Amino acid sequence: MKKIIYGLSNYKMVKDNDYFYIDKTDYIEKIESLNERFLIFLRPRRFGKSLFLSTLQYYYDENSKDEFEAMFNDTYIGKHPTPLKNSFRILFFEFSGIEVDGSDMSKTYHDFSKNIQKGVNSYLSSYGYDNKYIDHFSSLTNPKDIIKDFFNIAKDDSIYLLIDEYDHFANAILAYSMDDFLAIVGKGGFVRSFYEVLKSATQIGTLQKMFITGVTPITLDSLSSGFNIASNISSKEEFNVMAGFNQDEVLYSLENTIFEICPNVDKDELLEKIKTWYNGYLFNIEAEDRVYNATLVNYFISQYDYKRCQMPMKMLDVNVASDYKAIMKLFHIGDSEENFKVLNDLILNGEITASLKDRFELGHNFTREDFITLLYAMGFITIKSELFGTEIIFKIPNYVIKILYFNYFAIEIEKKK
Repeated sequence: MKKIIYGLSNYKMVKDNDYFYIDKTDYIEKIESLNERFLIFLRPRRFGKSLFLSTLQYYYDENSKDEFEAMFNDTYIGKHPTPLKNSFRILFFEFSGIEVDGSDMSKTYHDFSKNIQKGVNSYLSSYGYDNKYIDHFSSLTNPKDIIKDFFNIAKDDSIYLLIDEYDHFANAILAYSMDDFLAIVGKGGFVRSFYEVLKSATQIGTLQKMFITGVTPITLDSLSSGFNIASNISSKEEFNVMAGFNQDEVLYSLENTIFEICPNVDKDELLEKIKTWYNGYLFNIEAEDRVYNATLVNYFISQYDYKRCQMPMKMLDVNVASDYKAIMKLFHIGDSEENFKVLNDLILNGEITASLKDRFELGHNFTREDFITLLYAMGFITIKSELFGTEIIFKIPNYVIKILYFNYFAIEIEKKK
């Protein structure tokens, strides 16, 4: 049996080490068919966004041209390559590791700057730039100066920018302080200034394409005109299962792992249990396939008792859970009493009705619909069905979310009484 991808998000490592891989490369072709060059794709945590971003990196990187056959020969895109394969230089930023201290924004500013430095220096090193440029960027501390100087130096390059977890640290700041969040994304803020430079780089042609992943659109919405060039494809029907697994992909995974080693196991019973625990997500009202959390499916397969052909002792990986305290702080945006009433209704009834908001507005404009849209973006609820007009019935997607979060929310609500 091949090794199972769990906690691994590097496409090259997956292919080099013969991990079992669900082929998502047909989405590269679908992305290119769009008349959009700057894209954002949002999904809840642990859905496989980082692995897909890494796939894009190796597919488009001019430095990976000699390895194309080895990495993609058995994939859809390897058999149907597009004209743009291996035709860009990749600038990559990953923002999940930025430290947030609610009492000291200077630490976040420093980490953000270091992250930009790291991505820029990696680019310069990969594409043969003189070490004097690396020394130059190592001396800079302002993220706007770093990225602005970078695009001046690399102005003749054709760059594909990839940003993973773009909003991870910003959401954490928002949980601590609305004022601090609005300061960094508002005019003159260091996040706003960074994205303004990116926007300028697209206008002069250096930055050719962009793909950004994250969880919620709050940060991009708050940047306003500072960065209004990205098209959000998260709710498009054709990208419903670009991250995560559909039923057929789960079955294919089981057939090549558990069912191969344990052929006598009750397949229907096993599938039903996995569906109850991990399935349920829908990211477009018209989409046919409900989506499984990919990380949790892989966790189940990796933890299965192959010796006895029995279910794993633990169906749940607690590492999937977000910081409870940070989440509760987010729930105080806007009218906290109304927010907790929404949570209580979900706990009591298992579903709630509202309209999905296209954009978030913070502060006093943050309404009940905004809060429900936030719950949806974070994966705490998902689409159950359309009611009428723009009204949608939302439900708790699966047993994992109920156990991990709503049981905790119930305790917190009880404390408030």
